[in-house]
Amino acid sequence: MGGMLGAFGVGTSALRAHQLALRVAGQNIANAETPGYSRQRLDLIPRAEFSTPVGSLGTGVDAQTIRRIRDGLADRRYQDSARTLGEFRARRDALRETEAIFGEPATGALSGQLTGFFGALNDLANDPTSASARTVLREQGNLLSATFNRLNTQLSTQKGDLQSQIADLVG
Repeated sequence: MGGMLGAFGVGTSALRAHQLALRVAGQNIANAETPGYSRQRLDLIPRAEFSTPVGSLGTGVDAQTIRRIRDGLADRRYQDSARTLGEFRARRDALRETEAIFGEPATGALSGQLTGFFGALNDLANDPTSASARTVLREQGNLLSATFNRLNTQLSTQKGDLQSQIADLVG
């Protein structure tokens, strides 16, 4: 590949490759402010050399590949942060459900039942012979027991729901 045609071939391959490089650069400029866009780069490779009696001559250049330029450290940090955010959101949602189950500070909630039980226990301690204080303590104990059973059922249901959600996500 000698002479004038060889020189034109080298020039043509260079123009084509760099025209593509300009398109890639234009794409980078156009998307510079686009969220999530990563810069691209065109990799150029030399064509095979041409041997002459006085040495080797290049035969031009070809575009090899367009690669995205990404910061691996930033990508890992983003992935770690996204995973952590998802974990915290899942915890927040589960804790909100748990908070709703306990229903504090509503009437009939656990704190009210405990207050009633210990109040009745205190009344019985002040007057151990009182039949009405014993009856009130028994009723307060039954209410507290029913509250514990209700909470246990609801928390067990929530646990099962969370385990099935985890199984669905893992599966």
